[in-house]
Amino acid sequence: MDNTWAAAHRAGSSRQFPSDYPFKPYKLSFVTRIYHVNVDDKGLVCLGTLKDENWKPTLTVRDGLAELFSLLTAPNLEAPIRNDLADLYRSNQAKYIENARKETKEYAK
Repeated sequence: MDNTWAAAHRAGSSRQFPSDYPFKPYKLSFVTRIYHVNVDDKGLVCLGTLKDENWKPTLTVRDGLAELFSLLTAPNLEAPIRNDLADLYRSNQAKYIENARKETKEYAK
């Protein structure tokens, strides 16, 4: 998707750090509604490096944000949170992108 960085910035993100950070991963979510295969309806983002089984205390917030921006550019269709959007992306990518742009215009102001 074009302008991924700008769209992500307009949407805004939030990071919640557990009391035992950096030994446990933080949670990354969007504050604004976002139309994406790997983001649930509450804005929680599914990132591989932020899963308990993949987390390493040496990973930084910058690492998580880099993975997020990569994910925004190329959704992970192998591990979707929103199966309906994954199905649409697979069957009609142009419609998926059109819907994402509409939601970005409506919610990420």
